[in-house]
Amino acid sequence: MLRFRGYQNEKISEVMMRNSQILAERNKIMANISHEIRTPMNTIIAMNDVLLNDSSVPDVYKEKLNSISDASSYLLHVINNLIDFTKIESHQLDVIETNYILKDLIQSIVSRSKGPITDKNIDFKLTVDEGIPSVLHGDDIRIIQVITNLLDNSCKFTNSGVIAIETGFKRVAEDRILLTFSIQDTGMGIPERERSVIFNADRKSTR
Repeated sequence: MLRFRGYQNEKISEVMMRNSQILAERNKIMANISHEIRTPMNTIIAMNDVLLNDSSVPDVYKEKLNSISDASSYLLHVINNLIDFTKIESHQLDVIETNYILKDLIQSIVSRSKGPITDKNIDFKLTVDEGIPSVLHGDDIRIIQVITNLLDNSCKFTNSGVIAIETGFKRVAEDRILLTFSIQDTGMGIPERERSVIFNADRKSTR
């Protein structure tokens, strides 16, 4: 019996090591692919910005250039998410803090998300608590990712009506606040039967 258990534990260790190696290799491949895509995407965005700021470009083309800018920024956001997911699994994700203006940050997110839903009859409403300090210090990239993911979900399942974003805060120390974000929409919502498994990665959504 002891010999069998030793053999069994040895096989389990081999499987776990193999799975770890496969995961590491997969993350490496995903990071390389994402990097290879991100480099030309940054070039597209930069060249598009040059055209947008070129006074010789007729206004009739500026709207199309804005659409390219919105779509490119959204795709870059998706790519950056892929890179971050690989970093999370390999425990390499860093929190990078910097100064940022919250209202400008949220308005840029809303502007970027409007691109994919230009044909929908949706009114965006943004409310930012006036008591929030004008300049905050933290990881604005993570805030952008979280809000964008929530907002993209609202945009995807809302065909008409309103999408409202509300930002508030609670002071937890003299030099620290807790930001709160609320996103509401007039979309179809999540079916009652799926709410208990909403955070289950294996579920099949029918929303």
